[in-house]
Amino acid sequence: MAKLGTILQVVPAEVFTSSSTQETNLGAYAETPDGRGFRYVQNGDVAMVPGNVYQSSAESTDHQGRTPHPAVIGDTSVPVGLGATAALVDEYKDGFLIVTANGSEGRMYGILGHLATAASATLTATLSEPIKAAITANSTVDLVRNPYRNVVVAPTTETGVTVGVALHGIVASEYGWMQTHGPCAVLAETAVGVGLKVLRSTSTAGAVGLGSGITADAELTPVGYALTGIAASEFGALYLTID
Repeated sequence: MAKLGTILQVVPAEVFTSSSTQETNLGAYAETPDGRGFRYVQNGDVAMVPGNVYQSSAESTDHQGRTPHPAVIGDTSVPVGLGATAALVDEYKDGFLIVTANGSEGRMYGILGHLATAASATLTATLSEPIKAAITANSTVDLVRNPYRNVVVAPTTETGVTVGVALHGIVASEYGWMQTHGPCAVLAETAVGVGLKVLRSTSTAGAVGLGSGITADAELTPVGYALTGIAASEFGALYLTID
């Protein structure tokens, strides 16, 4: 893997492989020589299906709006009281701690890792940088997963952000590349005319569709534009605009 300016360059063969070992940063962006764009992800618990749209894992609201222990400028860890949902070891590794209100709000810190934590117990997040403004016992914080960790096929209800389209059947829990930009084969729920904008579907998991039959379509994530006409329930050519 070589650098092309400030963008990683991958050869097409690399996007059709996966590995049990993480080889670069989650979310790293790369391009093939023909200009197609890709993001590096960790798959969830089910092998990927080529041509399907994927999203980040669903948020845990029990890990949002939480009360932290006070932390002063220079601290490199923050203890956070969880709600009724436990946290797996390093569930938030490469994710973020965001101060949402009541003192130093608007700050975001990367998370290097943490131990497994029981429900209603205290998770101590080790940060990638020191605290820049004091966090008080009156502050509230959100724990946010890296959107490229444990990605899942896009369900019919939007529970996470769209992250890419699978080109390869990445094995469960393994790492690999998903396409986010440029020409790509994608499953269409409905018939799509050439040049039309497509959104993620609320009727068929992993598919795209048009506004017709899609609730509040203006608020759903655009996936791209049709390069050709595509028949319903078939795979066809889209120009992805996720990145």
